[in-house]
Amino acid sequence: MHNYYSDSLIITSSKPSINITSNGNRNYTFKTNSSALHTTWFFGDGNSSKATIANHTYAKDSIFHVELYATGNSFCNDYKDTFISV
Repeated sequence: MHNYYSDSLIITSSKPSINITSNGNRNYTFKTNSSALHTTWFFGDGNSSKATIANHTYAKDSIFHVELYATGNSFCNDYKDTFISV
């Protein structure tokens, strides 16, 4: 958890989490708990999405580095990453 101080105001934000669900046939749903104004997912295969809840189908089996960038209400940037074995 990060605390950002501005004068006497304390703005608190927590790191986003990544929830990945397999839908079969190399198709996955990517969700985050972030209340971000803007999200960008990078799926590790050259594709990306700006959807908060994103669906993606991989063309082949491999291990992919999934990244989530989120900009929250306090305009603070958060980052979370994980690996997925397809």
